[in-house]
Amino acid sequence: MVNIIIRYILNSLAILVFSFLLSLLLNFYLELNVTSNLYLVFIFIIYILISAGKVEKE
Repeated sequence: MVNIIIRYILNSLAILVFSFLLSLLLNFYLELNVTSNLYLVFIFIIYILISAGKVEKE
């Protein structure tokens, strides 16, 4: 069960990193200001931690 939780956290963090890099590319190439939405990163991290704690073996 620990392997499932670790895999879930790693997959979620991969999505988070991909989204962050995508927002950086948008910021540089299209000159969009996406840094004002930085609080969403923290919300997503809290979501990862809460949902990883609720993973149960069925």
